[in-house]
Amino acid sequence: AAVEIMLNTPLISDLIFKGEVAEIKEIMKRSRELGMQTFDQALYDLYEGQAITFEDALRNADSVNDLRLQIKLHSQRARSSDLSAGTEHLTIV
Repeated sequence: AAVEIMLNTPLISDLIFKGEVAEIKEIMKRSRELGMQTFDQALYDLYEGQAITFEDALRNADSVNDLRLQIKLHSQRARSSDLSAGTEHLTIV
């Protein structure tokens, strides 16, 4: 299951108190070591663990472009499947 996790840290509390909720998502992205994660990070992890397809990940993403870019730049799964892409016409002699 993909879940978003936000912890009640002093910074998060302060942002909520000040009404600066637009900044919370970015703080969550950068706070994985504290146990926070965005929904898109959870989808990325499920994709990497082969629990969901690329299409399922993008279909359910909060930000399709951000998730697509994260997969393209960081995914081991995407890299291994891209190794043979475009080589169908080649033959080994």
